[in-house]
Amino acid sequence: MINLTHFRLSPPIPVTCELQVQPPSSSRLFTRKKTKLRRMPCDWLCSYDTPRFVQIRSTSSACLQYLLQIAVVAYVIGWVIIYRHGYQDMEVPVSTVTSKLRGVAFYRDNDSSSSGGVSVWDAADYVIPPEEENAFFIVTNFIPTANQSRSTCPSTAHCELPQDCPKTEMDPEGVGVFTGKCINKWCEIHSWCPLEKEEVPPKPPKLKGAENLTALIKISVYFPRFNISRRNIPDDANMTWMKSCRFSTKNNTCPIFRLGDMVAAAGQDFETLATQGGVIGIRVAWFCDFDYRVSLCRPTYTFRRLDNPSRQSTISPGYNFRYAIYHNQNERTLIKAYGIRFEIQVYGKARKFGIVPTVLNIASGIALLGGVTIIFVIYCLGHRHLYLDKKFKHVDEGSNNLSSYSQMD
Repeated sequence: MINLTHFRLSPPIPVTCELQVQPPSSSRLFTRKKTKLRRMPCDWLCSYDTPRFVQIRSTSSACLQYLLQIAVVAYVIGWVIIYRHGYQDMEVPVSTVTSKLRGVAFYRDNDSSSSGGVSVWDAADYVIPPEEENAFFIVTNFIPTANQSRSTCPSTAHCELPQDCPKTEMDPEGVGVFTGKCINKWCEIHSWCPLEKEEVPPKPPKLKGAENLTALIKISVYFPRFNISRRNIPDDANMTWMKSCRFSTKNNTCPIFRLGDMVAAAGQDFETLATQGGVIGIRVAWFCDFDYRVSLCRPTYTFRRLDNPSRQSTISPGYNFRYAIYHNQNERTLIKAYGIRFEIQVYGKARKFGIVPTVLNIASGIALLGGVTIIFVIYCLGHRHLYLDKKFKHVDEGSNNLSSYSQMD
C-alpha cells in the first residue's frame, strides 16, 4: 500500500505562448495586386452570362416602361417599316436619253434669195450640234457677219508709228496677228475680214417662232437589281396618238414637248429668254414601286431655269457661241448664235419587297425593344441601385455561395 503523504505536488509551471504576426512584405502585396489585375480581363472573357428576370411591382414604373415600349414599336413599324419602306430593296436607274426636234422657224431677211425675203430654218439649221448627250440646243437669235475672207484689215488697236504694231504679235482683242503696218492710225492685222462688229442681240429675236417647235424626248431606264426596263413612251401608244399628242398637265404621259410650254413651265418668258439665250433644266423623276403593276412605273417632269439671270444680267448674260458656215477654204459667214439649251437629268429610285431588309429591320427593332428595358432599369428608376443588385449576380466556378454584383459599384 502506497502512502501518498510522501509525495508533494509542485505548483503548476506557467507556460506563455507568443504569437508574432509579421506584416506582409511589399513583394507579396505586389503579387496579389498583379493577380487581381490578371483576373480582370478573365472576368470579361472567361464568363458566361444568362438573362435574369426581376419583377418590379410599381404601377408608375410599369406605365413608364409600357410607354417606352409603345414608342419603340411605333418608331419601328411607322417610321422604319412603313414610311422609310424598310421592307423593300431599293435600286437607282441606269438611263439613256435621245431627242429629236421637229418644225420650222422663219424670219424676214432682205438679203435672202428665197421668195419674199423669207429665210426658213428647219431642224438641220437650228439644232447645233445635231446630237448631244442628255441635252439639245436650239438657235433662237443670231448676228451674222457675212462674206469674211482670209485677208488683211484694220484692227481695233490704235497706233502712231509702225513700231506700235509689232509684226507677228497678236492683237490685244485676239482677233488677228499684226502685219507691222500702221494705216490711218490703226494697226493692220492678218485675220478673217471684215471683223465682227459688237452688236446687241436683235429684239424681238429673229427666230421667235421657235417656241412652236416640238421635241420628242425618248428616255429608257433600267433597274439592274430587279431586271426591269421602262420607257417614257406608254406601252399602249401608237403612231396615230404620237402624231397628235402634246405634253401638258392633263396629258403627262406624252413624250412630245412644245418648247414654249417648257419655258413657261420654268417660269420664263420665251421672247425674253430667246433674245439673249439661257439654260433650261428638265428633271425626269422615276419613283417606282414594283410591288404593284410594272405599268404604273411612269416618269414625272419638272422644269426650271438653271442659269441665274439676276446675277448675269450685266456680265455675259444669257447663252451664246460662235460658229461658221464655210463657202470655200478662204470664205465663210460667221454667226454669233443665241439660243436655249435644254439639259435633261434623269434620277429616281425603285422599290420591291425583299426578305433581307425586312428581317434586318425587324431584328433591329426587337433588339432596340430589349435595350430600352435595360436602360429603363439602369437610368430611369428611382431605386435603381437596389434593382441592379437584384438584376445582376455572379457565381464563381466551384463555389456554393452567391454574391451580388452591381454594375454601379
